[in-house]
Amino acid sequence: MQSKERINKWKIELHGLHMKLFSIFLITILGIVLSFIIVQTCSLRKQMFRDLEDDLKSTAQSISAVYSSNAYMSSIRTVINSGEYRVRTMMEDGKILIDTNDLSFYIHWPDITCDASTVSRLLNASETGYFVSLQEDPEQVQWVLYGQVLANWDGNKEILLITKNTQNMIEKMKRQVYLLIKVGLVIMAAAFFVCWFVSKIYLKPIEEITKRAASLSKGDYSVVFPKGSYKEIDTLSDVLNQSVEQFASYEQMRRDMIASLSHDMRTPLTMIKAYAEMIQTISGENREKRNEHLSVIIQQSDNLSAFITATLDLSKLQSGTAELHFEKYMLDRQVSTILERIRVCDQDGHEFQAFLEKDCQIEADYSRIEQILTNLLSNAMKYGKDPIEIHVRRKDGNILLDIIDHGDGIPEDKLHLIWTRYYMVNPYGKDSAGAGVGLSIVKEIAELHNLSYGVKSPNGYGGWFWFRFPEAQ
Repeated sequence: MQSKERINKWKIELHGLHMKLFSIFLITILGIVLSFIIVQTCSLRKQMFRDLEDDLKSTAQSISAVYSSNAYMSSIRTVINSGEYRVRTMMEDGKILIDTNDLSFYIHWPDITCDASTVSRLLNASETGYFVSLQEDPEQVQWVLYGQVLANWDGNKEILLITKNTQNMIEKMKRQVYLLIKVGLVIMAAAFFVCWFVSKIYLKPIEEITKRAASLSKGDYSVVFPKGSYKEIDTLSDVLNQSVEQFASYEQMRRDMIASLSHDMRTPLTMIKAYAEMIQTISGENREKRNEHLSVIIQQSDNLSAFITATLDLSKLQSGTAELHFEKYMLDRQVSTILERIRVCDQDGHEFQAFLEKDCQIEADYSRIEQILTNLLSNAMKYGKDPIEIHVRRKDGNILLDIIDHGDGIPEDKLHLIWTRYYMVNPYGKDSAGAGVGLSIVKEIAELHNLSYGVKSPNGYGGWFWFRFPEAQ
């Protein structure tokens, strides 16, 4: 079982980001090292051929410098006896004047192509007065042949030829290449370990985040994603930490929602059942009592129906299936109409103060804006204190709507939550029989209209809800 787990772990690592990052680093460094070795080898070969050419040229110049003196022959012997060079002088017509074979018993001129016609052709093709040619003997040994004119006897040129094989140069170059390869192997071995550890270090924060994300997926909302590695990881950690806060908030809201739904649905159902039993056992023959009990049942049924309707309406708005019917109308007149209707039905005698600028025209869905106004005024009547202020005015090409109550206000840390479905600042407080969806409906309608909106709770006021409509022309 453990061996299976180890195999699976290795499979994950082989296909994981660590291995991919390590492979990219390693392949990049291998490519750089191999390119360096190839470039250096080519450069070394060219440099060694240039050095060999310069050496032959320098040797030939040292001989030609004493051509007309008694030191001429001794100079040639000295060059031949060094064992590195082969020397020959010949006329352009092919006659050989001095040859290595004549001056040394153990050093011989190589079997390479250096007949009169070849030498003459190479000299005539050169613009520098000398030529350098790479030749190969039957044993496949390469020789560098250098030739230059020593003198011109009535049109028949005397030519100095010096050659040197490339074996020493090639051996030296091989040693240099082997050294480069050894250095390259050391660098690659070091790069292997460096890449492994660097990729491990860079991926450590991601592994830690993955581990904590796994805890989060199991419902542990206490996890904190670490920061301090590098900018991108810090940004990711910030986003994830915000998500954790939201998840924790949603979890708390879910619990509150269940409690709220249980309360909002249990209360009317309990009362309906209780009053139905009272009709059955107590007030069945008493007409007045029976009607009173039936009235309570009807009221609680209406509350339950309103709760279900509001919940369904919110779901429709959030799913985008609700249709909007835009029309141009005066917002101030709509507010006046709603206030008159509320005053007629208001049994508690709330004080409303309306500050309505005339002819404030907007383009919106009349019935949906009426929902906003009704919900907010209803909340102000339930949770706020008089007077309840309603302002409609123009400003900078917009129509501004403000609904203000003078209640206890909303805590600063709860302001951003009040638009959330089923959320109530105090679900078990006074007048908490609502469904907790009214402000969610207000939010969805405002966003469907692309309105700017918000809420604040300054000192001396309860809830101050504001909306900004573009003025319709």
